[in-house]
Amino acid sequence: MKRREFIALLGAATFWWPTVLLAQSPDLRPLIAVVIGASQQSSERWRTGLPEGLKQLGYVEGRDYDIEYRYADGDLTRQPALLQQLLRRDPKVIVAGNTSAAVAARQATSRIPIIVSSTIDPIGAGLATSIARPRRLLTLLRSICLPR
Repeated sequence: MKRREFIALLGAATFWWPTVLLAQSPDLRPLIAVVIGASQQSSERWRTGLPEGLKQLGYVEGRDYDIEYRYADGDLTRQPALLQQLLRRDPKVIVAGNTSAAVAARQATSRIPIIVSSTIDPIGAGLATSIARPRRLLTLLRSICLPR
């Protein structure tokens, strides 16, 4: 093998090696943390909708990302503790299934984006200053604003 071919091969191997390592390591997939106020059984339809929606965008669970769910089973006071469990796993985004989960997520972190799937009066709850432009790392998917 000639010197130039060897250097080119070494350079290509050096360039592609990190990509190969990333592709083989499941721990490096982004984690989506989901907190739902209901039980797993009662929220099954909602729970399956998230991966289906991401699949329509070309993202496949287990290949492109991982999801971890926590269920409060109707006891919304459990949501802050459930969020703390998920935060130890270093998620890249938090999906809050209700207003109290979103408030708990906002109090627990200021660096992880929060997606609120459904909320009533996000302005009154202190989650947003306006529906059109929620502040900080917050996205409102569906919200119902109560008249003031």
